Formats: sequence, C-alpha cells, structure tokens
Amino acid sequence: MPSSPSFPSYNTFCRPAGLAADPLGDLRRDMMVWAEPVIADCIGEAYGDYELGAAFRSLISTHHRRLWRALILENRPLIEQVRDELTRDLLRVGIQADVVEDIDNSIMEELMDIVFKRFRSSREAAKGFSLVLLSAASNIGASRPLAA
Repeated sequence: MPSSPSFPSYNTFCRPAGLAADPLGDLRRDMMVWAEPVIADCIGEAYGDYELGAAFRSLISTHHRRLWRALILENRPLIEQVRDELTRDLLRVGIQADVVEDIDNSIMEELMDIVFKRFRSSREAAKGFSLVLLSAASNIGASRPLAA
C-alpha cells in the first residue's frame, strides 16, 4: 500500500520573503518628517486658547503629539494608551473629550490640505499619503471613547 502524500500544514500565516509587513510603512515615516511640525503647530494653537499652566500645557501637548505620531505610524497599542492619558489629564482641568475630537479634526483637515496641494503633481505620493491619513482616521475613530 503506497503511503499517502505529505501535505504542508497551514495553521499559521507565512508572509512571503521580501514582502513588507506594512506596505505604507515607508510613507508613514516620510509623512512624519513633514507632518510633525504641522501637528505641533495645530496642537499648540488649540491648547493656547485655554487657561493652563505652562507645564500642564506642555504635558498635554506632548500627549497629543505622541497620539498623532502613533496614529500616523499605526501603533495601535500606543494609540489607546496615549488617548487614555490625554483624556484623563484633560478631564482633570475640566476639558472634555470633544475638544480633543475638534483638535484632531482640524489636524486631519490641515494634513489633507497639504497632501492635496503639495503633492498634486505626484499622483502616487498623494495617493500614498491619503491612504496613511485614511488609516489614521480609522484609528482615531476606533480609539475614541463611546458616548454614554
């Protein structure tokens, strides 16, 4: 009696050699180079409207910049952690979570404007950066606390 053929086991997903884990990884890192100062300006301007001490303003601005870095680089565990820290610290001084949502929306609009204007002559770059922003937007939505 002939032996039955041996078939490989497919109980784990094997990514072919040379295939990047994140096809947008390089674009995410490139975007951080030019987007980080824009994000910092938007955040600084937004929190400048509140009566906060300099040290506390610096703390929440740092949290918010870290959140955006995690969003663009798609670091999901860090997104949740930093969102929680930011929300907790803002609530300590009476600033509601919807303020963060408004700031996030203005940052997203600013970054989209830059992509549409600055990269319009390079369809591939505009498409890639738009995909990064779409990914960030989906992570923003997923990380927001549910309304009670």
